[in-house]
Amino acid sequence: MKLSDLIGEIKGVGASRKVLLNATNIETVGDLLSYLPTSYEDSTKIKSITEIYELLSAIPLWEIPKLRVTVRAMITKVSSFRTRSGMFLIKITLGSVNNETKASAVWFNQQYIQSHLFEGKEYVFYGRVQKEGSTFLLQSPKFEEVVPSVALKKLGKITPVYRRVKSITTTYFNNYIHTALEETTIKEGLPAQQRRRYVLDDMLTAFCGVHAPTSRSEIESGYRRLAIQELLELRESYEEKFALRCLPANIEVAEKDLERTIAIWIDKLPYTLTTGQVTVLSQLSKELTSGRVIDTLLYGDVGSGKTIVALLLLFACAQAGKGALFLAPTTILASQHYKTAIMICKLLGLEKEVEVVEVPAGNKLKYENVVRKLFIGTQAILHHKELLSNKDISIVCVDEQHRFGVEQRLQVRNQTRHVLTLSATPIPRSLALSFLGFSQALYLEEKPVGRQEVITKVVPSGKESATYEWIRKQLEAGKQVYIVFPRIADAEETEKQSLLSMAAQLQNTYFKGVTSELLHGGMKEEEKKGVMADFSSGKIRLLFSTSVIEVGVDVANATIIAIHGAEWFGLAQLHQLRGRVGRSSQQSYCLLFTAENHEIASERLEFFSTHHSGLDVSEFDLKHRGTGTLVGREQSGMSELKIATLTDLALLKEAMALYEELKTKNIVIPRYFGVKSVNGRK
Repeated sequence: MKLSDLIGEIKGVGASRKVLLNATNIETVGDLLSYLPTSYEDSTKIKSITEIYELLSAIPLWEIPKLRVTVRAMITKVSSFRTRSGMFLIKITLGSVNNETKASAVWFNQQYIQSHLFEGKEYVFYGRVQKEGSTFLLQSPKFEEVVPSVALKKLGKITPVYRRVKSITTTYFNNYIHTALEETTIKEGLPAQQRRRYVLDDMLTAFCGVHAPTSRSEIESGYRRLAIQELLELRESYEEKFALRCLPANIEVAEKDLERTIAIWIDKLPYTLTTGQVTVLSQLSKELTSGRVIDTLLYGDVGSGKTIVALLLLFACAQAGKGALFLAPTTILASQHYKTAIMICKLLGLEKEVEVVEVPAGNKLKYENVVRKLFIGTQAILHHKELLSNKDISIVCVDEQHRFGVEQRLQVRNQTRHVLTLSATPIPRSLALSFLGFSQALYLEEKPVGRQEVITKVVPSGKESATYEWIRKQLEAGKQVYIVFPRIADAEETEKQSLLSMAAQLQNTYFKGVTSELLHGGMKEEEKKGVMADFSSGKIRLLFSTSVIEVGVDVANATIIAIHGAEWFGLAQLHQLRGRVGRSSQQSYCLLFTAENHEIASERLEFFSTHHSGLDVSEFDLKHRGTGTLVGREQSGMSELKIATLTDLALLKEAMALYEELKTKNIVIPRYFGVKSVNGRK
């Protein structure tokens, strides 16, 4: 058989089972062998009852429920009876060889098992263990009788566990796998030289390693080869889609002029750029003048200086006689960028060369002439088709990338336009694309001198009052505080805490007499700007808000942000909200209030409270949300990959290094899997 043969070629796969397998996307022999185990049952470490006791006494009690053990013992008693609830229970007593130590095992509603259990005979048992007083209990263990001089057939080995395929039994499915391994001809496509250099199994050994392993090392090396192979095929299948990166760019600037110009501009700034900012500017200056389109993700934590890097590049393109767009997700942030751009433009002496244009929401003006202009606005810019279609728009910068949808980001692209995206927490899809080499990712690691890490704590249940009292003392000491809620008003269908109800309670109790105000998305733009201006000036000490402050708010004296209903926010949102404080040399705090004791939410918030890097947050998101479809609209969920994961960055980089080597040497990448190309064909 060949990997490309239809699944019906395997002995035992009839018409009805073929339909069931096809419904699980198992259409060929290759698809079957690519259907990898979800876990393994390792019953190779066979212990005596005494050794199990020693093991249980050496580990914490909370670890015992996760433990599975293999024990060899003699059955000293078999009994069965019905419980009060009507369940049929089989219970056996196990004794050691000297009969000094005992244990037991139970099965519920499995009457047929009793006919296979005999007192006085020795068995090997494998299953979950539970402490029961001074002894231990095995719950529904698998078992096999010990026959002298005869090797065990079912236990004493590593057994793959597969996700159930419809109504096909485990026995039948395992037989299909073994038949495929024994009868399929799998030719190796990678040259021996590359396999030796990257320490890769041949494909037959890899498939045997994951489906019929004799050791853990075989599983690991098998998975590694299969994962790298899948990444190679995925990378090649998308090559055509991302060929636009090699197209000529719509900008002409002499390299020496651009580098010299930006160096002069940097000297005119009233503050010193970090080494990371200077390095990124140098690299992007060269790429802007390479004659090729750049598609770059610039990411770094809040306060790392992404905005000034972006503005200098946008001014460079506008000064070169082209137009530039700068998109922000909120009117507050767009307004802040506009004011910053005007200030920087004056500092650089560009007022007569570049015009900074604010594009407010609802503006119906036509912008026909874009030459030497920098347009700044929200997604409202996307409604100005004359801007997006204008060939003189040479570069677009999208700030806070995670706040824009896939469709919106696709709107600003064309084949001859540079795209620069900024983010403190890049979305999983963008990280995956950059790691695969489809787009470029640059990281600003440094922060301005004197900034301290924001102390992040999950407020324990019952400690809310004490926390509010501590916040009150900080306000009295002259600090400013944000208190954030996930929604504006109460709603019966949700348990989210609301701004309007909670703010009223807190204003009349813990924060009575403190100058405070509310801010939310339901307010008019002028009202929001007025509130923010008062908070920035210090007139307002306490700001009750929704996530509208997530971006575009920079108040150095604000040192505390308390987030209610933290479990309702995404990690990217929480990281952005935390970034509203810690914007000076003062110690700042992020306090997380929760209304639910949800296991997944608790895990997320615990991770968030101990990790301060936006990159760490994004990688956690990548592991738990997935990448989405790399070419398409989905930003999270499952990717096209069946074996590899885009969270193993070391393996990903290794696969891409091998890919580049194979391409450089014109070596054809072999295909084993059903990775679909961008046109949908396998």
